[in-house]
Amino acid sequence: MSVALIVLGLCQMASACVMLFASWGARLELFKAAPDYAARLYQPVADQIFLGYWPLRSRVLFREPVPPQITDTVRMLRGIYAAHWVLFALFSSCVLAFIVSAIADW
Repeated sequence: MSVALIVLGLCQMASACVMLFASWGARLELFKAAPDYAARLYQPVADQIFLGYWPLRSRVLFREPVPPQITDTVRMLRGIYAAHWVLFALFSSCVLAFIVSAIADW
């Protein structure tokens, strides 16, 4: 169980890095092609630094209509964002199972 916890934790950290780099890498393309959509999509840098927010607003990413010229980029960001949160759910459930099994053995 502890090996799975370590592996999922490492995957979670790698997923967070990929999400950060992909979102910042797509920023210039999105701001050139659709500046109004990109302004709504990205959090202000100060909020990311001081409040610990992720760079993308998920409500804008998943619910608002996407301009046709950036559909592929937004689809890629949606996939990365969803994969990150699936890994987070797996990691959280593994931590919970580890805690429950430790309590049961105690």
